[in-house]
Amino acid sequence: MKIIYYTGGPARLTVGRQHQFNRGVARPVSDKIAASLLAREDVQFAEADKDTPREEQGFAELETAAKQQDKADQQAAKEAAQKQAAEQAKAEGGN
Repeated sequence: MKIIYYTGGPARLTVGRQHQFNRGVARPVSDKIAASLLAREDVQFAEADKDTPREEQGFAELETAAKQQDKADQQAAKEAAQKQAAEQAKAEGGN
């Protein structure tokens, strides 16, 4: 989980269906979402430091949701790696 914000552009920015950002106000997102947003070139996102204003309403809930999404992403990556390893072993055993 990372806490990020955007520095320029409209006063409010909606990303996808779930993520609304107010310019200059940090909010927690999953690592996967953060990587995607930090890589954007059309809007400048940055990681928040201790002095960056935080989203006041529901910050704890957003943080919990971001951490849960990180766990789900890690589990999905683990399962995909296991599936790929099993398929590779099956292919090598079939030769």
